[in-house]
Amino acid sequence: MIFRTMFTKQKALPIALLAVALLAAWFIFAIDRDERAIRKQLDELAELVEKDGAVSQFDALARSRKFKELFAPAALIEYMPGRALPRSTDAMQTGFLSVWRQIESASIRVSQHEVEIGSPATEAVSSFYAKCRVVMNGSERMGDTVSYRSYWVKRDGEWLIDRIIAERFE
Repeated sequence: MIFRTMFTKQKALPIALLAVALLAAWFIFAIDRDERAIRKQLDELAELVEKDGAVSQFDALARSRKFKELFAPAALIEYMPGRALPRSTDAMQTGFLSVWRQIESASIRVSQHEVEIGSPATEAVSSFYAKCRVVMNGSERMGDTVSYRSYWVKRDGEWLIDRIIAERFE
């Protein structure tokens, strides 16, 4: 009987500690989940914009559709201070395809991405730097680092970009 009581107490403590650790991990994961989802969406946007050499028409069309799906309807995208894409997602998709055809290569590196989730967690604001390099027509090269502020909305459980505002050149 004494052995049984000691065995139960010895097992109960590790199980209780494991349960507390799992509960704490779940709580931390749940708090950080929205931030990770927003970071993932921005990373996906950067991947879609990147280009290295010739791309098939099919691939360009697929990228433009994915590009469109990252934005809320009537989103405002200011890619440079004072220069914005059309506010319709269909027009953004068409513009993306048009520009994509003219670019030989493009790279983008996102850094210092900070995310603030609103309360309730249906809106968020993030700020980041994007270092962009573009080669057009084989010789025309451009490169800038721009500071952006982006505004996000959560629709049907997914974070969408509502506005991206170019704040300044670095």
